[in-house]
Formats: sequence, C-alpha cells, structure tokens
Amino acid sequence: MATVFSVAACSMVLLTCGSLFVRANKGELLPADLQGAVGAAASLTLGVIATALFVINVNLWFPGKWVYHGLVALGACGLLRLVVLRRSGGAEILVWLLILTAAVAAVAYGVGLRVDAANYWLVETSNHDTLFYFEGARWAVNHPVFVEPEVVSDALHLGGCRLGAVYIGIDCPVYRGGSYSMLGMALSFGAGRAANDMLIASALGALFMGVGLLPVAVMGRVGTDKWRFLWLPVLALLVVVIYFSPSMLAAAINSNVATTIGASAAAMVLALATSLDRCGWRRAMLLGLGASLAAHCYGEAAAAAVIFAAFGVIAGALLDRSWSTFLKGALLCAGAFFIASNVLLGELLQSASDVEGIASGGTWEGMYLHASPWTWLAAPFAGMVVNGSPYVSPGMLLVGWSLTLFVGVGCVYLKSMRPALLALVAVSLFLVGFVEIRDYAYGEHKVVQMIGPAACVLAAALLLNLFRVFSEADRGKWQRWGILVYGVIVLLLMLAAIHEHARPSMRVVEGWKGVHGLSLDFERDLPGADNQAWVIDDTGVEGVERFQKSHYVAYLAHERLSRAYLPKLDQEGMRGGYARRALGDSLKSATDPRWVVQLKSFTGVQSPFKYAPESIKPSTEYNLVDLSKAGPVAAVSGWGWLACQAEGCPVASGFEIEALVSADQGTDCHLTLHADHAADYPSLEVIIDAGNARLQPHRLAPEGIDIPLVAGWQRITFTDPNATPGALWVVREVTSSCAGVASK
Repeated sequence: MATVFSVAACSMVLLTCGSLFVRANKGELLPADLQGAVGAAASLTLGVIATALFVINVNLWFPGKWVYHGLVALGACGLLRLVVLRRSGGAEILVWLLILTAAVAAVAYGVGLRVDAANYWLVETSNHDTLFYFEGARWAVNHPVFVEPEVVSDALHLGGCRLGAVYIGIDCPVYRGGSYSMLGMALSFGAGRAANDMLIASALGALFMGVGLLPVAVMGRVGTDKWRFLWLPVLALLVVVIYFSPSMLAAAINSNVATTIGASAAAMVLALATSLDRCGWRRAMLLGLGASLAAHCYGEAAAAAVIFAAFGVIAGALLDRSWSTFLKGALLCAGAFFIASNVLLGELLQSASDVEGIASGGTWEGMYLHASPWTWLAAPFAGMVVNGSPYVSPGMLLVGWSLTLFVGVGCVYLKSMRPALLALVAVSLFLVGFVEIRDYAYGEHKVVQMIGPAACVLAAALLLNLFRVFSEADRGKWQRWGILVYGVIVLLLMLAAIHEHARPSMRVVEGWKGVHGLSLDFERDLPGADNQAWVIDDTGVEGVERFQKSHYVAYLAHERLSRAYLPKLDQEGMRGGYARRALGDSLKSATDPRWVVQLKSFTGVQSPFKYAPESIKPSTEYNLVDLSKAGPVAAVSGWGWLACQAEGCPVASGFEIEALVSADQGTDCHLTLHADHAADYPSLEVIIDAGNARLQPHRLAPEGIDIPLVAGWQRITFTDPNATPGALWVVREVTSSCAGVASK
C-alpha cells in the first residue's frame, strides 16, 4: 500500500502543479459554458504534460531527486490557489484532481494484486526486461539520465548499455529515459524498494490517459442537472478499464514497462485530437508536447504520437475551417515537439537507425503476422496472451472484431471523432505494414501493444462523446435511449475483452511464480556493506531462474558499491543474466572475497558446494555464505556443468571448478570432490588439470578425491581420456578445507 500511496501522491503533485496553468478569467477558473469548461480542462492537461516534461528534461542533466520533491512546494501553491478560488471553480477542479488521483491509485492497487506484491519481491513471466526498468528507475533518482556510457560504467562497474548489463546511457539502441524519470518520481514518495514496487509505479501511465480524456469528458458537465455530475466517475472507470485492456495487460505481463507508459502517452495524444478545444495555440501545444512526452518515455512511440498530433492539428483546423489555423497550429505543434524533445532528437535518429538494421525476420511467438488481414482488425482490442496457449483465442478475436465494428461505426457517426479514427487507421497501417513487409516476427506484439491502448482510448472518447450527447436536454427520448444502449454495448464489450484476456493471462502469471517469482526477503537478506567481494554460485539453478537471480544479485552488489564475480561461463546463455559479458570470467581477478551467494532453485535443488553450517545464512532464494566464518576457500562451477538435480549435478568431459583461496602462500588447502559415473557411462577415469600440472589420482570416487589448492585463483579441469561426449559423471558434493580451518 505504501507504493500505491506514493504513485497517488506523485499523481497529485503533477495535477496540482498542472492546475497552475488554468487561468482565472474575470475571477472565474471554471466558466459555465462548454468552451470555458473544455478550455479549463485542456489547460490542466497542458500543465500536467508540461510538468512531466520539466521533470524529464531536468533529469536529463541532474539527479531526479533534485526536482521530484521540489515540485511538492509548487504543487502546494497550486492546491492553495484552488482552495482560495474554491467559489470560482477551484473546488470543482479540485474534485477533478481527486477523482483522477483515485483512478490512478485504483490502477496501482490492481497492478499490485496482479504481481502479488504483498508476498513477492518480483513476479514476472518469461521476459526479463523488468530488471532494466528496475535499474533505470533507481538510477534516475540519484543520477542524470542523459549520460555517456563511461559514466554508467564508472558508477556501477557493469559496462555501458551496449555491453548488456544495464540499459542506461546515450549509447542504448532504443530510448527509455523518460520512463526512468517518471518511475523514479512515482517511487519517491514513500514507496517500497522491491522490483514489484517499480511495476506498481508504472501505473502512473494511467494519469496520462486520464488527463488526455479530460477535455473530452468535461463536455458532459454542461448537460442536464440530472447527469452533469456523472461524467467524472465515468471517466475514472474508463481509465481503469483502458489500463487493464488486453494490449496493455499483455505489455505489462511481458515486462514491457516503457511500452505501457509510452503507449499511454501516445494514446493521450490521440484523445487530445478528439477534443473540441477551440483555442488554437493551446491545442497545438498540447499535441506537440504530448508527442514529445511519448517519445521521451518510449522512443518507438514517437512515430505514432507524431502522426496522432498531426491529425489533431488537422482536426483543429477543420473546427475553425481555416487554413491559417492549420499553418499556425502545425508550426506551433512542431516547434513544441522539437523544443521539448531537444537532445532526444539525436537519440531518436540513432534508435531509428538501430531498429531499421535489426527489424527484419526472426522468430517470436505470434498469431497476426501473415495471417488473414481480418485478424489484424481484431488485434487492437483482442491483444494476445503472452506465453499462453492459445496465444489468441477465438473468443478474444470475436470480441475484438465486435469492438472494432462498434467503435468504427460510432466514430464515423460522430463528426468530431472522424479525424482521430483516421489517425488510428493511419498509424495502424504504417506499423502493420512495416512488420508485414519485413516479416518482423518480434515486432508483431510491439505493434499490437502500441495501437491497442490507442484504440481503447478512442473507444473511451467515443463513449464520453455519446455520454455528452445523451445528457443534452434537447435530445428526444428514443434518441437518448438508442445512444445509451449503444454506449453500454461498447462498454460491455470492453469489459468482455478484459475477461477473455485476463483469465488465461493470470494463469500464465501464476504458472511462472515458481520459476520467476522472487520472495520478499530477496534483497533484504543480501549484505548491506559496501566495498566487499561477492562470489555468485549459480550451480543450483538453471534456465530463466538462473538468468534472473544471478543478474539481480550482481546488480544489487554493484549498486551497493561492492563487486560481484562469476566464473568463466559456457555457451548456455542464461548464466549471468544480461551481466554475462560484463562479469563472465571475472572470478580470476577477485581478491579476498567476503561472501558466496549460493542460488537455490524453487524446486529445492541447491549447489553441491558445501560450507560450514555456522557460516551460512539461509534465505528463500539463496544461501549466503560468510567466508570469514567458513574458511578462506570459495569454489564454484565453471564450464561443463549441466542442470543439477536433487541427487547431484551431471557434468561433461572438460568440466571445470574455479577456486579462490584467500590464504597465505604455502597454506595447506585442498578441495574434496565427491562424484560418481552416470548411469550409462561406467568409467570414472579422468585427467585432472589444476593449471600447472596434471594431478593424481586419475579416478573419480563417490567417497571423494582430494585436489591440492594454491593461494589465489585457479581453474581445475576434469577431462575424460576418451573424449566421450555427453553427461559422463554426477557430482554429489564439493567441500574444501585448509590447515586448521575446515569449511565442513
């Protein structure tokens, strides 16, 4: 709940700061006429977008904490102003802020339930991208975001973005800096520090959709007295529905955090394109700054957001029936985009070049690519079940087609919705055409996750316009009932789409909790002191579990100004996580390690490397070995180890053990290896190479063989004399001892 409160507090700060943009006209903040209400809502939206961009742009060059809490004072001024002018519309605007904040809080609470934040430090499915946003959000609080890779490398000692361990700095293939800034701010008001808390913080994207729809929703305020106060709860409901729509939920479950924030900002721009705001300069500023916000948060959203903004400028010109409005609006919109984006423009060009180079072919789970074009019509509302079977069900397609039909017909019927519909069609044709022509399998789900939220926002704008028409006093009874029924059908179909998607998606999440869920004590039980060496022993885990745990442990060590060390890693790409290139084969450079972090599997499998019981602090995901109590020997598996089982670890010919002895030269230390032959390989004959010489005996034994160790680091290799391929032996246990000090 602390993180939900933090996200809500962040939303309230952005909203109260944004309220300072609402001008008092002849002492009135909120005029009674339609254009006055729309203007006040649009000004509030402009203020929120401008404040978010201010945070992001300051964070480019300075630590985010310098501006996050500084805005609290500015927000307090905005809140005080609303209270002072409460009889002139301030009280009603304050209600808007509270309702929008409540909607964001409801979304954050829902995200917390989805990731089971009360019981887990992190829950995710097969993708690992959460770790990038976890690292980025923490970085943004204490560092500038727009930094050279050398700065990132010097701070974390994990290399730059291109080395793969972190996704921070100006050398990254695609840009995510704005999302880091927003996540950092959302976590800065008392939130927890778990990775799940970062996922909850991504609910801030719901605020962007809420303020984008606000100028549309506020038109319901001028209806009959019976209905004029219902538009706010309707808006709040739609914000929650959109955020948990299939495409948004699919992106969130696949750990595409920046996609959810950037797609929300791009969808906000589409919502603003449907607004009836007649103030040309404000409309153009909203569209240009909104497109810049989307680009800052998610570089790939820039194209869609710019197209939405362009159609919004056209819609504004059509409202005025003026070429002059179009030209002025286009220039002001473009100027706002370029100024607010500034250094981001270079990053976008570099990202476009990188994406153009890799966005072709490949394999990825999917359903829409090269299928019948009719399936693409359902895609924005149907979404996909990431890692699910089926990926897209017939029920999801049926609901998706129905929504496309009803929303399309409704937008054609309402003249003010037509430009936004055309904008969505244009973006969809552009993105779908791109992945189809290039046969870009990975791009399929990215396209759906980009256009899906925009389509849902379009549906919400349609519902809000229908609500406005329904609440007008001069409408006939049957016309109003027809509009009501049509709107209810669209809303029920949106809820049905969530129902069709949420059930199988949550089954996927539950299914991954074991292998990819980290318990609440994961970060808490790690050493807190800095300037210490941690040796990571990943022998007891495999696959995605090994990838996730080893990377998070390595990052948390380096964040705490300590160092993590790994042995030489084999070709199995899950070892070391994304840090495998930065830390692989680094154990040989370690000196005097203090801790061994022995990762444990959710299946109960543990590392065969054993230490004295009194030196071990058990935790759910690992055992933490204190070498000051265990003795001076740290040993881990190197190349050639296969997935361990409860009865032991299969190994191949050439398997390695890396040992690091922190003792004086001449200290009598040795390693004891207990191993047996595999079921289908009877020989225990082995050549043992300890680096300087081949050692006796040449036969493995279940009761153990002793291998002398030297001070410092050494790699010990065990080779089958016959070079037989496959799993030859099973390692049961590895222990070590030195003269006078035994680890077991």
